[in-house]
Amino acid sequence: MATHLVAFNLEEQQYALPLRSVRRVIRSVEITALAKAPAIVLGIIDLQGEMVPVISMRERLGFTEPEPSVTDQIIIAETTKRSIALLVNSVTGVIERKPEEITAAREIVPGAKYVEGVARLADGILFIYNLENFLSAQEQRQLGRLLAQAAGRA
Repeated sequence: MATHLVAFNLEEQQYALPLRSVRRVIRSVEITALAKAPAIVLGIIDLQGEMVPVISMRERLGFTEPEPSVTDQIIIAETTKRSIALLVNSVTGVIERKPEEITAAREIVPGAKYVEGVARLADGILFIYNLENFLSAQEQRQLGRLLAQAAGRA
């Protein structure tokens, strides 16, 4: 059975998320700052009445976060704990890979927390991310408190 992945670009590298965790993709919108949020949180967006935290993949991967661009896109994804939004350069589409075409990250980089697997593409390598591990337990707790406080003010 094939794995379906949502591929996207970030800093000229291709990444992907399992399709099952992606709810939708939207154009870039205004991000409202969230005071005292972990460094990885850019702020929140209002998605049809739901406050969704915007997570910086660049911050987590050690890149500098540039000013958001009108051409950026936002991936709305689901984790077991909450909906999150990821600001990316562009979403390139859904791709399909057979299980044997994906190498488990632990076989390439032991201890890789965020990367679930790696697949070859005609023009490079695709890093497949696991969003469940993207926020630390402390970041999850802090974000949960801040979102609850923000919801109380809304």
